[in-house]
Amino acid sequence: MKQTKNRKYRSTADTITHQGCQYAINAKKSGIYPQQLHAIIEQLDVCIAKWRRVFVLRVDLHQTHYTDNSRMITRFRKNLSRRIDRHYGITEIGYTWVREQEKAKHQHYHLALFLDGDRIRHSATLNKIISDTWSSLKTDNTVHHPAHCYHYVNDDQTKAAAVFRLSYLAKARGKGYRPPQAKDYSTSRLRARQKKPRELTYH
Repeated sequence: MKQTKNRKYRSTADTITHQGCQYAINAKKSGIYPQQLHAIIEQLDVCIAKWRRVFVLRVDLHQTHYTDNSRMITRFRKNLSRRIDRHYGITEIGYTWVREQEKAKHQHYHLALFLDGDRIRHSATLNKIISDTWSSLKTDNTVHHPAHCYHYVNDDQTKAAAVFRLSYLAKARGKGYRPPQAKDYSTSRLRARQKKPRELTYH
């Protein structure tokens, strides 16, 4: 497939600055799209504000046929949210996914989930839920679980490590091989809870 023209700015820098904080990133060879990475870090920040401890999981979703839209990944995300809610009692889920297509004739997806770190501490059960959910949409769908697939973010150091890992999702290579109606990436739209205004007492 011919690559869709992408006018987004591409950076080959080794770092990115977000909200005054500088992070090392994985920008080898193809560089990254900063707009995508800023959106990912923004959702991670919202989750940290909500839960303080955030469980970040990375997986790769493969399919053996091409689709010209994002319907399957959208269905997967909604089905997965229901299954996570049933198993863990988690109703708010941060996420980001990116669509890529390189040498293969069909696309694949990279997915990251941001979950309450007080509710989940290990990936084994969640990985099985993800695999079952993805294969339930089409039996030949497969999931690759990378080594050291999760990060437990609870301080600046663990956050920096997670951002470096997540920056791979914003890489320029593999993006744009899609029809105009399909997206290269999507993120959740969670918002941090606003603090209630302090009540004034009049005497």
